[in-house]
Amino acid sequence: MQGSGNDTSTCSRPLAPGPLFSVVTPTRNRAHAIHRMYESLLAQTLRDFEWIVVDNASTDGTAELLSRWCEDAPFPIRYFRREANAGALASLNLALAHAAGTLFLYTRDADTIVPTALERFKLHWDAIPPDDRGHYVGISVNCVDQNGRLVGTPFPQPCLDSDAIEIRHRYRVKGEKFGFQRTDIMRAYMIPAVPGYVGYMPEGIMWRRIAAKYRTRFVNETLRAWRLDQTTSQSTSGRNWANAFGSVIDTADALRLEIGWFARSPIRIQYLAIKYARCCFHQGRPLSRQWRDRPGPGARALWLSGLNPGVLEVVRN
Repeated sequence: MQGSGNDTSTCSRPLAPGPLFSVVTPTRNRAHAIHRMYESLLAQTLRDFEWIVVDNASTDGTAELLSRWCEDAPFPIRYFRREANAGALASLNLALAHAAGTLFLYTRDADTIVPTALERFKLHWDAIPPDDRGHYVGISVNCVDQNGRLVGTPFPQPCLDSDAIEIRHRYRVKGEKFGFQRTDIMRAYMIPAVPGYVGYMPEGIMWRRIAAKYRTRFVNETLRAWRLDQTTSQSTSGRNWANAFGSVIDTADALRLEIGWFARSPIRIQYLAIKYARCCFHQGRPLSRQWRDRPGPGARALWLSGLNPGVLEVVRN
């Protein structure tokens, strides 16, 4: 039932044509915790979904666990196993390539979701008029931590149509959230994997680019418990130099799309400029190229202001 690379197994029942949700869970050596997500899915009141598990070269018995669940689960499980660690981005892209659902729900392996999560997501999605739905990418809601405390800040209204950039700068919303996106849009904005690079490639690159074109409906409802007892990344290293390539792309993209919010968020934008310079130096990118890559007087002024602090950050790390 398992294989390497892109092998797949559909278990328990054949896939219904076009399930509404593809619930996607990347994992790596989390056999002791992934049962939380499995049990959450067993309890769902809406059954129109498949569960895609992408195993990033686990060595702790995850494959055996999934094999048993594939036999027992009352919903389709599709299990992909990589024999070598390819990083979190590769896991996301593999799931996107094979997702059969109209809506793509990305979950962490040790988290839990409430039994009505999928039902509530469908209700909120259906509340958007069909003629307007083409302008929306998905629904986002709140999370609590494992002790029931709200993570970050709530949305300023019970229901708010905005995007991932505006929600940060105009409405000052912070913290981990939870939501689904349209699978077709996710595929259109996939971040291509870079051969040989398994460092951190922030998903924010994709969210920002989507936000520049599509709306999200933000709902002040809590549907997920965000567990703190799990790793934050499947990438191979947390060292700054090892993640510099992805961080350069991320900060350059953020500066390009968020610079218009400088008046509202000067500290945030300045931080991005410093991080961009620091990561460029970690990557060995010369000053001449950094200058060329930041076209426009505003972007170059920010870059210049971040050079000295960026060098200091490199020295300290």
